[in-house]
Amino acid sequence: MNEKERLVGLLTVFVAHLGIARITHVVVYRSFPFTDDEVSLRFGGQVLASGSTMIPIPEWMPAMPGLFLFARDGMLTSFDWIGSQLPWALGILTGTGTLVFAVFAALGSASVGLVATKRLGTPWGLMASLLFIVSPMGFALSGSSHAHVVSRGLIAATLAFYTLAEMDRKYRWWFCVGLAGGLSAITRPIETTSFLLPLFLHVAWRSRQEAATRRGLLLILAGALGPLLVLLGHQYLVTGSPLTPVRWAKNEFLRTDGGSNRASVAASLFDPGVLWHRFGRNFSYNVLLLSIFGGGVVGTFFATLGVRASSFARLLGLGVALSLSVALVHDNPGIHVVGPIHYSELLVPIVLLCVFGIERVYRFLSEKALYRQALGLALLGAFVVGLLSFDFWHGKALREQAYIHQAAEELRLAPEVR
Repeated sequence: MNEKERLVGLLTVFVAHLGIARITHVVVYRSFPFTDDEVSLRFGGQVLASGSTMIPIPEWMPAMPGLFLFARDGMLTSFDWIGSQLPWALGILTGTGTLVFAVFAALGSASVGLVATKRLGTPWGLMASLLFIVSPMGFALSGSSHAHVVSRGLIAATLAFYTLAEMDRKYRWWFCVGLAGGLSAITRPIETTSFLLPLFLHVAWRSRQEAATRRGLLLILAGALGPLLVLLGHQYLVTGSPLTPVRWAKNEFLRTDGGSNRASVAASLFDPGVLWHRFGRNFSYNVLLLSIFGGGVVGTFFATLGVRASSFARLLGLGVALSLSVALVHDNPGIHVVGPIHYSELLVPIVLLCVFGIERVYRFLSEKALYRQALGLALLGAFVVGLLSFDFWHGKALREQAYIHQAAEELRLAPEVR
């Protein structure tokens, strides 16, 4: 296939996943935010769409739960990162609602397809995109309005731009690497930067001896500058200090000052008991969930094989390990109603590593003149039957739970209530 045909294929994947995500949002989630942090993000987007960063605290606010909200000097907003609130604001201002989240969901599948296509070939790119879409982790989250949909799509785009920068040798792609990585960082900073850190350190190390990579590193920094300034500006307007994240600032509504977050991180460093408790309850638990929701047991096996496929694959593996290590510095294992939510960005490297692993096995069988068809049929059964059946039953359960939101909304709009 030529480049034009590959581009058409990627656009087809993008449009198909966009449609699947919208159908999932309407049919499974009944067109409502599904979790409490989605509701908080919507509120933050509404505040931004009004032209402000904070609004006066309503008189009835003490009667409401304050989870994920931030108050200062009688003003109120969401305490989430600015990058996760902006998509909601965009949807409100344009009248498209949650369509923007479906766009980011489709960006993820198209981007992993591009990475696999450029590195392995068109069939492998198609496999990566399809695996991303049918993965229980991809299916459940893609139909939601979670910030994780945005950060996951941007992580995938960052890897796609990095692949283009390496292979096409055009400097504009390095700038796009910084821009996409920076946007992902202001959406979910800790999770995204911990995953991308090995990749950027690798670029920095290469820049010591390669003039082209040195210029690429400067362009990465230039691309990331814009999102960083947006983050610092928002933090200044909300907390009074550009260097104080909203989540860790003094919160008058919740009566917290951010000190508990710092103490939680320090506990793992100085108390072995806390460290091992988090290793078992948080780290190991999320690794187990990732192995189930990512690509299933078969997908996890191939992803393990894929880590040794290339230097790029090893960087992905290091990023996964570093991102998972964040579980050792906090006590919240997460409520995984839509998948391993704290590590949702890791679906991107898991899918790529899985495809790299399958390609290694396929190449081995080809060299040994063994039956490649057997591998193809086994994967077809495991992925199509296994993952899609998981998606069906999981989607059915989510749809039943989403009825709660529909019933509450119908009650709110009832004439006798108004």
